[in-house]
Amino acid sequence: MNRLATIADRIDRSVDLLGHALSWLIGLTVVTCAAVAVLRYTLGVGWGWMQDLYLWANAVAFMMAAGPAFLLGRHVRVDFLYGAFSLRGKARVDLYGTLFLLFPTVIAIAWLCYPYVLDSWKRWEGTLNVGGMPGVYLIKSVLVLFCIPLAAHGVSMVIRSYLSLHGTSNDKENDQ
Repeated sequence: MNRLATIADRIDRSVDLLGHALSWLIGLTVVTCAAVAVLRYTLGVGWGWMQDLYLWANAVAFMMAAGPAFLLGRHVRVDFLYGAFSLRGKARVDLYGTLFLLFPTVIAIAWLCYPYVLDSWKRWEGTLNVGGMPGVYLIKSVLVLFCIPLAAHGVSMVIRSYLSLHGTSNDKENDQ
């Protein structure tokens, strides 16, 4: 059982590390967006690639942050129900919610987006903006890639819920 807890901890550390790395993209988004506005409206200069850059950075940060947000409990949850449950009740909700809601949703998103992303890669799809960033297929790939940290944290939740239900959890919240 201790090995399962170690696996869950490693998954969570990886997802958390991703979240910290993504936080830098928010800064890039703000700085680039401000630079675009200043250059355009004070100097009359604009580059399509720069405008695409802040949109892409924001899109990647937003999509890929789903897993880290879920890890930190920043996702939407019906707390007036969940909060009233016992630790075992919460573990059951987390377990069944992950198995029957999260995993099927993540699989469906990846499955349905994959052909769209693959088509973009096959065509080496570029931007429609004049002077914009090439490689739209890269940003479209995020539609599938965002499923990875979300599913990874789902695996961690299943492990922790299982351990909690079997009384072997090392989760700090469950030790109280």
